Amino acid sequence: MIQKRYKLRFSDDNLQESVAYILVSKFNIQPNILRAEVRDDGGVMVLEMKGTQENIDASVVYLSDAGISIRAFDKQIIKNQDACVDCGACISVCPTRCFTPDPETWEIVLNYEKCIACGTCLNACPFHALSLPL
Repeated sequence: MIQKRYKLRFSDDNLQESVAYILVSKFNIQPNILRAEVRDDGGVMVLEMKGTQENIDASVVYLSDAGISIRAFDKQIIKNQDACVDCGACISVCPTRCFTPDPETWEIVLNYEKCIACGTCLNACPFHALSLPL
């Protein structure tokens, strides 16, 4: 099994599609919604798919044919060092514990290997030092 991340863009026409259910039932994919934003005119979702390459490829074709814009997602959290005061608010909310204080400098270090780009830290940071471009 492999894991891949995708950015899905929905229009108001296909916003109600039950993507997770379809991926599980039709393609035997284990979906993990990492981030989602819904607006009146559509929405954006960052989705991690776990399955065989063949099933992931088939699900990408299906979603594209359903009118959902889909492309590989390789974005990561961006930390603005100038805005960060190393308060540690991000540490307490991160589900993967990708933020850790350096024991010598107490600077908050972001481990990109652990980060799943869920965006939880974005709202926790009082100085808006973290961003995730969608």
